[in-house]
Amino acid sequence: MSTIEVTTQWADGHVVVVNKPAGVPTHRPDPAIVGVVERLEAELGEKLGVHHRLDAATSGVLVFSRSKDAAKSLARTFESHSGGKHYLAVVIGRPPLGSGLLEHQLSKTPRDGRILVQESEGAEALSRYKVLAFAGPYTLCELEPITGRTHQLRVQMAAIGCPILGDTLYGGGVGPGRMLLHAWTLRIQHPVDGAVTFKAAPPDLMDPASFSLVKLLGALLEHNVASEPDKNKDDAYSLATPDRSGLADVKLERYGSVAAIRVYERDLPYARIRWSDLDLATLGEALLERTWCEGAWVIRHPLHSAESAPEPAPLAFGVVPAAPYCVGEEGVRYEISLQAGLGCGLYLDQGENRRRVQALASQRNVLNLFSYTCAFSVAAAVGGASGTTSVDSSKAALDWGRRNFEANGLELGPHRFYKDDVMAVLERLKRRGERFGLVICDPPSFGRAGKRTFSLKKDLGDLMQACLAVVEPGGALLFCVNHSELSGDLLRRVFQACSHEAGVDIVSHSLTVGEGGPLAVGTELKSLWAEVG
Repeated sequence: MSTIEVTTQWADGHVVVVNKPAGVPTHRPDPAIVGVVERLEAELGEKLGVHHRLDAATSGVLVFSRSKDAAKSLARTFESHSGGKHYLAVVIGRPPLGSGLLEHQLSKTPRDGRILVQESEGAEALSRYKVLAFAGPYTLCELEPITGRTHQLRVQMAAIGCPILGDTLYGGGVGPGRMLLHAWTLRIQHPVDGAVTFKAAPPDLMDPASFSLVKLLGALLEHNVASEPDKNKDDAYSLATPDRSGLADVKLERYGSVAAIRVYERDLPYARIRWSDLDLATLGEALLERTWCEGAWVIRHPLHSAESAPEPAPLAFGVVPAAPYCVGEEGVRYEISLQAGLGCGLYLDQGENRRRVQALASQRNVLNLFSYTCAFSVAAAVGGASGTTSVDSSKAALDWGRRNFEANGLELGPHRFYKDDVMAVLERLKRRGERFGLVICDPPSFGRAGKRTFSLKKDLGDLMQACLAVVEPGGALLFCVNHSELSGDLLRRVFQACSHEAGVDIVSHSLTVGEGGPLAVGTELKSLWAEVG
């Protein structure tokens, strides 16, 4: 059996073989787009026999017949699935074993363009995989489809927690601008030469001889993070989220001249994504080399938070300020400290809610519960609130909040700061008959104030009811949940039950939920806005 390397195109009197680039369809999907078949037929001046296809996003080897003998041979090969097809794929995470057989039942028709894994009564899909190399949280695999189902390899790898990088349809993010799936080799029965294997030269990012994290991260940053700061924004905003960028379990955020690298540890159904300190150093150095960043700082979010767990040793690259400094968001200044732990003083995923609070706060008295560094209170004050009340169990956080007011030239007179248990404060406010035009509640998943412990899963209903009790008629409530196990649907149901039980008339309410998918970490924020009658 002979092997023929195909760089771009190879042909004889019986077959034409091409190394299809990603982004080009096999067939013309509409008159405005030319597929591989149409280009070749125009170039050769003849009709070609089409016996197999590749998804537009997939690159690699495609073979077409030019003679009747080749057409018969290729038809038998593909109908019997006897052609040896092997693919290269860069997947996110690590498969459960070094090699294995994947067996799934797949839906026979797409739903919203996607093929789904079913428990039974689907079309049987069989594939083999083999690990070729690791690069940080990514794995280069060789894949062999035994059956020929639509999107088979893409669906099956996603089903074991290892979506193909760049596969937006099945949870692999945008990646480097293409899906990293390549049809590497194809064995056919040539009508004259017998068994022949055609091997399509792989793209650089998928080449087994040079597969590396440095190349992958360079491509991901080039496609997902601007080389220059966004001139239309201030200097605190999200740069990249894993569900969009394909940077596995990593969020990138801008804080002035520094990029924060937030790493989220978690368990996947089969695969665990791992970033070693060396991998993160590679990412930090790539950010400094390819973007505007002067410094990068790693913030690790542990899988299981525990008060007794030691803080991991900090990782910093380039120039990172040791002292707190101010950054801007929508014209408002906030003090941040990268050395302060997970929060660093400002949660950027709340940026849209802060903008809405600022727009809504004029002449309203605002209550901010679990206020942390009082960012919502400051946004409300800048928006013209008549007064704010910030409640948190941490004196240090409230002192930080006062500095945020001062950084914006705001007098502290109409603004109150309570170091106390939120539930105790809500009970006192209710007893005194105090009501607020805007109540903001952004609770942690767990907390402690004095002898009282707080669990959002257990106390959600009581907290919601207590918040509704201090919203004045015509006022508004913003209630946020960042607990991964509490869904947006549950938040809505609890809100509806509590408002009904309290006899509160709700004029309108809306719910926003972070994006889902295999890479959706650090995007669990659920925000419920309600207008009280």
